[in-house]
Amino acid sequence: MIRLIVGLGITQLISWAALIYTITVLGGAMARDFAISDTAVFGAFSASLLVSGLVGPRVGATIDRRGGRVVLAWGSAIAAASLMAVALAPSTAWFVFAWVCVGVARGMTLYEAAFATLSQHAGDAFRRAVTIVTLFGGFAGTLAFPFSLVMLEHFGWRAAIAAFAVAELAICLPLHWWCIPAGPGKRAAAAPHEPRNAGAPAEASTRHGFLALTISFAFTAFITSAVAAHVVGLLQSTGLSATTAVWIASLIGPMQVAGRLVEFALGRTRSAVAIGIATLVLLIVSLVTLWLADASLAIGILFAAMYGCANGVQTIVRGTVPAELFGHRGYGSMIGRLSVASFAARAVAPVTLPLVASLGLAIDLSAPLLVTMALLALSAYVVAIRRVRWHAGRVRPEIKSADPAASE
Repeated sequence: MIRLIVGLGITQLISWAALIYTITVLGGAMARDFAISDTAVFGAFSASLLVSGLVGPRVGATIDRRGGRVVLAWGSAIAAASLMAVALAPSTAWFVFAWVCVGVARGMTLYEAAFATLSQHAGDAFRRAVTIVTLFGGFAGTLAFPFSLVMLEHFGWRAAIAAFAVAELAICLPLHWWCIPAGPGKRAAAAPHEPRNAGAPAEASTRHGFLALTISFAFTAFITSAVAAHVVGLLQSTGLSATTAVWIASLIGPMQVAGRLVEFALGRTRSAVAIGIATLVLLIVSLVTLWLADASLAIGILFAAMYGCANGVQTIVRGTVPAELFGHRGYGSMIGRLSVASFAARAVAPVTLPLVASLGLAIDLSAPLLVTMALLALSAYVVAIRRVRWHAGRVRPEIKSADPAASE
C-alpha cells in the first residue's frame, strides 16, 4: 500500500508540473517563438483541457475493467510523446495538435485516474490515501515554476518541455508499472454510512443527485481556474500594488498543502460530505473577503490563506465525496463522468474574466461574480446530498422487508 501511495504521489507531482503548470511560465516564450498571441497559446491549452474531460469517462471505465497500471503507464508514454511533440513543433498547427494530445495524456494520468486506481486497492484507507497523494501534488507548482524559469533562461522553452517529457518516460512510466498492482484489484470495502445502492446512479432521484454534484464541481472548477489565471489582477483591483499582489498570491500554494494536512487530521472524525460543506463555506467567505479587501494587506493575506485551504481540500472532496455518496462500484467511470463538466469549466474560465472586462465592466465585478458561483456550488452540493440521502432512506426499508430474516 505504501508503495502504491508514494509511487502515485511522485507521478502526480511530476505530471501536474509537466501537463498543467509549465505553460504559466513558458506560454509567453511559446507565443513569441510562433509569432502568435498569448491568447492563441492559452487557447490551445484550453482545447487540451476540453479533450481531457472528453476522454475521462472512457479512461475511468477502462480502469474499472482492467485496472490502473496499464492505463496510467500508457498515459505516461503518451504524455512523454505529446510533450516532446510540443517541444519539437515546427509550426503553429503542429503545436496545437500536440497540445490536444497532451489533453489525452492528462485525462489518463492526473487525479481522476489516480483516484480511480486507489479506489480499487486502498480499501478502507481510500480517503487517507487520496489525501496523501494530493499532498505530493500540492508541490507541483513548487517544482514547475522555478525549474521552468531556469530552463527558459538558459536553454529555452523547448528544452524545458523536453525535460518534462523525459521525466514522464523515465520516472512516471516505470513507477506506474511498478507501484500499481496488476488488474482491477479488490473493490474497497463499503463504509458504514455508504448507501446500499452503491455504484453508478440508476434511480431518477439518485441521477438528479449525481447531476447536482456534477454542477457543484463544475462551478468550483471554474472558480479555481479563473482565480489561478487572474489572482494577481484580482488583488490589484482591490488597490494593492503589483508587487504586493504577487507576494500574496504566492501564499496560496503553501496554504493548499496546509488545508490538506488539516483534512488528513480530521479525516477520521468527519465524513467527506461534511468536509465538502465546510470547504465550500470557506471558499465563499474567502471570495467575499477578496471582494471587500479594499487595498488592505492583512485582508489580502486572509483571503490567500482561506482560499488556499479551501482549494486544497476541494481536490480531496472531488475524489472522496462521490465514493461516499454513490459507493466504489464503477468508481472510475463515475468520476470520469463527473470530470467532463469540470474540465470544460476549467477551459473556459481563464477567458471569461477578460471577456467581462472587454464588455466594459470593471474587473472588480469579477469578485462578486465568483462569490455568486460559489453560492451556486454550495446550493447544488446540498441538493446532491439531500437527493442521495432521500433515496437511500427510501430504498433501505424495501431492502429490509425483502430480507427473509426480517420476518423472523
